[in-house]
Amino acid sequence: MREKTTYRDIFEIVNNFVYSQPTRQNPQLEGADIDNIFLTKVANPPPRFFTVRVEPSGTLTLAAGALQGVTEGSTFALYAAGNGDPKTEAPIAQARVKTVDYTHAQLDIGTAADHGALDRGRLQSGRAIEISHNYGDNRLRLNIDLLRGHPRRQEIVKTLQNLSLATIVTNGWDVRICTVSCPQDSPSVVGQGTGLVLQRADGHTIAQLPEDDQLAAAIRRVLERQSRWQFVNALDNKDSNMRIQMRLVPVEVESKTTCGDPTRVVRDRPPSTLLSAGVPRLSVCDYVMLELKYSRLGSGPPYQAWVSVLDLQNDGSVSPLWPAPSRQADDNRLPDDDQWHRVPFPNVMQIERPLGPEVFKAIVTSEPTDFGPVADATLKRGLRSPEEEKAMQSPLGQLLRAAVMGQRAKNSGLNPTDWATVSVHLEVTEKK
Repeated sequence: MREKTTYRDIFEIVNNFVYSQPTRQNPQLEGADIDNIFLTKVANPPPRFFTVRVEPSGTLTLAAGALQGVTEGSTFALYAAGNGDPKTEAPIAQARVKTVDYTHAQLDIGTAADHGALDRGRLQSGRAIEISHNYGDNRLRLNIDLLRGHPRRQEIVKTLQNLSLATIVTNGWDVRICTVSCPQDSPSVVGQGTGLVLQRADGHTIAQLPEDDQLAAAIRRVLERQSRWQFVNALDNKDSNMRIQMRLVPVEVESKTTCGDPTRVVRDRPPSTLLSAGVPRLSVCDYVMLELKYSRLGSGPPYQAWVSVLDLQNDGSVSPLWPAPSRQADDNRLPDDDQWHRVPFPNVMQIERPLGPEVFKAIVTSEPTDFGPVADATLKRGLRSPEEEKAMQSPLGQLLRAAVMGQRAKNSGLNPTDWATVSVHLEVTEKK
């Protein structure tokens, strides 16, 4: 056991061993501190990774595909289960993504001579950490016209030209960079003082950055975050035979502190208190619960489905709303009964900053999923529950692990009727 081995590391190793044996046992991992170093209270979370599968033919695949943002031509470092710290460990091998379908990707590990006598069995249930992402033609369109005359314009342009995730354009931009503030900024988030401001095409500021020696790295982080936001916001499937509906229920709660975690729900508030010009309008420290309804369009399966709800905030961050990271997969299973089902307590969403437009997006799939490994790791709303590895290794369970504005692959794996989405748009305001 390594010096910084965590409970998660041990579980992955045990889980891999159990699944390699002729047994029906299904190991589970529970507890709030799964990423703590063994027998300590010191957290040591792993780098973000996808799970590796070794098929009977010996082919290596990722349990993630185009819906998770995996792209052809991207490169991954491969580690055994329970390993994968690039700072201290050398990978067993490197692999390039050869083909991608909806939920899986095939890896090309090269010839045996490239890796010596590679024991592919060591990679079963292992970790794949992306080291090079191929964005292809789907880069963010970036406008820098408002930087004319800026003293650091040439330096900024050079930095941007080296970013594989963005291309500089004049018209039809997704993001633009301005000095101090951008035209038509929302008053609630307008840039103030000095520095650079990054604005989304809908007119809202997504970041204000100081002009220091970390400027280039900061711009990259913001653009990566925005690429993930844009990818998830655009997820839609017109050909699905699944239908998901979602609505917000405002509630009054009891809590030990002002704007604190709720200890119980007192009562529902009238839904009409949400609406302003037809758009739900919520203030900081308001509380809401989610209600969901699943139904099939037509007579075919699936008769039940799994739902995940993501929070797309105005600053470009994407976070899981429900189920909370690491909860059991069945917690978010809905039957095809055309009835509204309320997400139960303690799943009460507390409205927080940033102000401005926000999107709650529900994604329904025909198999268990979990969106715990989203790139914006901190849970913005709801309560984090410590459970489970298995759902996090499910095909759709690792959406957004990598930056996700990559080249779209030829989709051939998942039936396109087996997933669908719905979005609820709301406006977050200051508490009166």
